[in-house]
Amino acid sequence: MTDQPVVNGQHHSQAFLMALIAAFAIHIVTLNPEVNLGLFHTINQSHLWVPEVVIAMLNDLGNGVTLGAVALCYLVKYPQRTGQVLLAAVLSLIIVPTLKQYFDAQRPAAVLQQLTIIGQAHYSNSFPSGHTATIFLFAGLYYIHKPHRLLRITALSLAFVVGASRIAAGAHWPEDVALGAVVGLICAFAAVNLCGSWSLSKSKQLVCYLLILTVLVTVELGSGHDFADFPPVQWMRWSLIVYSGMMVSHFIWVAFDCKAKVKLRFGQKAREFGRSGIIK
Repeated sequence: MTDQPVVNGQHHSQAFLMALIAAFAIHIVTLNPEVNLGLFHTINQSHLWVPEVVIAMLNDLGNGVTLGAVALCYLVKYPQRTGQVLLAAVLSLIIVPTLKQYFDAQRPAAVLQQLTIIGQAHYSNSFPSGHTATIFLFAGLYYIHKPHRLLRITALSLAFVVGASRIAAGAHWPEDVALGAVVGLICAFAAVNLCGSWSLSKSKQLVCYLLILTVLVTVELGSGHDFADFPPVQWMRWSLIVYSGMMVSHFIWVAFDCKAKVKLRFGQKAREFGRSGIIK
């Protein structure tokens, strides 16, 4: 089966572009201060019917380490998409911080006196939402490559919910989230069209996987937690990191035919033991 991105098909290309246009349209609408503030207060009250721990866990799905572990599992299964994922991530890491520093927008906690904050409070570099850009980047890549309509819709819907959870946690304005979605989708679309499928040797795949896993563990051990009061968030993140490590271990076991090598080694030992028994 060839690994042609679904976005190359005219129908799916139009659907993806419509999603991008819709996200941009929402961003334009939220640039109106009254709309932006009204949407914020509405979504920020989500804790009244959604448990705060659920909102915190949804927020964390946009965290670079958490989603990085998910992406690593994805790459182990689809190594030919490594270049696209890495290029999309690099584009996002350039665009989002640049926009944040340029606009240096105040977050809701720095402006409003009445709001709900779940997790650690942040006050600056609000525009755009990095978490939202990250989750829409991955959802966009997933959307492009998946032929099943339900799976594509599910991916974008989950990204939308994660973006909304940033507002529910009091971390971002709706306009931040909307632009984050636009940036993430653009990065995904650009990466797929600029970078084709990679044909990596097993050794290079392993180096890439181990490097990504090392970065994830190092960053996680050296960084603080936005949701320290919610242990399930850390459990989920470390569970995904450990699972990604297990996926890499399984890749090593299968790709390098470790099972056959172990059997051969045990067979040699058994024969040596048998010969030594006969001699005795």
